[in-house]
Amino acid sequence: MAPRAPTASGVHTASTRAGVKVVWHSRVFAAKWWNVGDPPDALVQHDWESPWSLIGPVAGHRPRAAAAPPRWPPNTYPDWSSIVSYDAGAKVERRSVGYVAKWATRGEDPAADRRQRLADSLGG
Repeated sequence: MAPRAPTASGVHTASTRAGVKVVWHSRVFAAKWWNVGDPPDALVQHDWESPWSLIGPVAGHRPRAAAAPPRWPPNTYPDWSSIVSYDAGAKVERRSVGYVAKWATRGEDPAADRRQRLADSLGG
């Protein structure tokens, strides 16, 4: 019988001890220290801010292609500008895609580097 993969079904409510491994959105994470309710993929500016460490994808799993961001008519939100300071929660448009700022930012293109997750695409 093959070993069961760890799961993170209760990660939002359960406490997790250091060293525990979980599968979250087809990726394996390990808890760096004891935590309660911190999702493994929570947005943080620095890796040391998260109680989780990404180990890698689930073996043999092929991730689905990312869905294209929703598009809508121009001027739904103000155009993003590299010289404007945005507070967390600010909504902007970049190439007909809407974004909401995750934290205060200036000059960081929301569409440039999705790995940093500066902003989430808004549903249309």
